[in-house]
Amino acid sequence: AAAQEVVEFYRNEADENQTQLSPEQEKFQAQITTLEQKILQLEQEKKSASDKYLRTYADFENYRKRMIKERSDTIFSTQRNLLFEILPILDDLERAMNSIEQSSKKEENSEISLNKLQEGIRLVCKQFAYCLSKIGLEPINAKGKPFDPTIHEAIQFIPVPLVEGSAETELVLEEMVKGYKMQERLLRPSKVVVSKPEIISKPADENGEH
Repeated sequence: AAAQEVVEFYRNEADENQTQLSPEQEKFQAQITTLEQKILQLEQEKKSASDKYLRTYADFENYRKRMIKERSDTIFSTQRNLLFEILPILDDLERAMNSIEQSSKKEENSEISLNKLQEGIRLVCKQFAYCLSKIGLEPINAKGKPFDPTIHEAIQFIPVPLVEGSAETELVLEEMVKGYKMQERLLRPSKVVVSKPEIISKPADENGEH
């Protein structure tokens, strides 16, 4: 704006002395014209840049809102599918509970009722494991395998005699809590009891020899 005022001032001065312009004045007049054109060009560029910024900002806002909605829809869809798979398991548990109640009322043999309960729970666990496997859950089979600290968490070490000529390999003796992977990534390590091979010295005889 200040530059425009300066240009207008000199233009008015030139208009007042327009009767006869000297070569220097003509040169100065040409510079004023060039300046005016430059100012007009800059103003147009500024307006174009401002319009472009506003369009870009509007596009970004629309993109951000779309991404939020798509993420929300994806989470909802995943949760819905998982719950849809779990609902039959809940149905089976309710049926098992009803069956136990009916058996109790009829005073059936307690051993038969217990067997039915065990079988029902076994089937539900199997169905539940299958449901979770569909979303990438995979159990870690630890018992009898070499101890691996990347997937196993040792809660106890039990010394075992080292057999001559055998490798000093720590093995998983018991699996206290099952571990799981999710899509090939560790979700929870197995909590295990691990063997600790040790060389056991023979007791010395009366001569002090082993």
